[in-house]
Amino acid sequence: MNRYAVVVIDLIKGLVDAGATGDHDFEARTRSILPSVRRVLAEARAAAIPVVHVRIVHRRTPDGRLDDGGLSEMLRRQDAILGVKSPGVELVEGSEWVEFLDEVKPEAGEYVVRKNRYSAFYGGDFGTLLEALRVDTLIVVGVATNFCVRATCLDAFQKGWRTVVPREAVNTYSDRAQEQGLEDLQMTTTDVVGLEEAVRLIRQAKEG
Repeated sequence: MNRYAVVVIDLIKGLVDAGATGDHDFEARTRSILPSVRRVLAEARAAAIPVVHVRIVHRRTPDGRLDDGGLSEMLRRQDAILGVKSPGVELVEGSEWVEFLDEVKPEAGEYVVRKNRYSAFYGGDFGTLLEALRVDTLIVVGVATNFCVRATCLDAFQKGWRTVVPREAVNTYSDRAQEQGLEDLQMTTTDVVGLEEAVRLIRQAKEG
């Protein structure tokens, strides 16, 4: 019997709110998955499956740089190439922009992990937490399918965790990128399933 954790990636105001990013389309695309994310969360909570909320948060070094390894600059360069918009605000500790969206914010007893790269495994204690929870399979939801979701699933695979992604509970900046991201996940690291299949897996774990 698989031992699951649900992992919620980067559903924070500074990445989603068009007031921060200027990208109304990405906000709409992200908000379209929130009912599916909430369904997964509700099922996990009912089954007493651990829920881990991961968010990108940067700190400033003594010389004023962000501890992101150049990620912010990389995202700005990608804007012109991909036709997308990077966050227009700094995702720093204490800012309102690193707060979770109200619709999917953590509940008491759930875990919150910081990251400072695409992957949840960098900048915090995500791997250590998963080991302590003794889980072997991650059900990953959130944004963006072809960036942080994919990077997290890749690292999880390489570190020995199985990953499952409900396609209705992840999204990114375009239909093309979404389909390519899902295809890359399916071909390399991850079981991409429908929402109802993810729910079935969670309920099966509860019954077991």
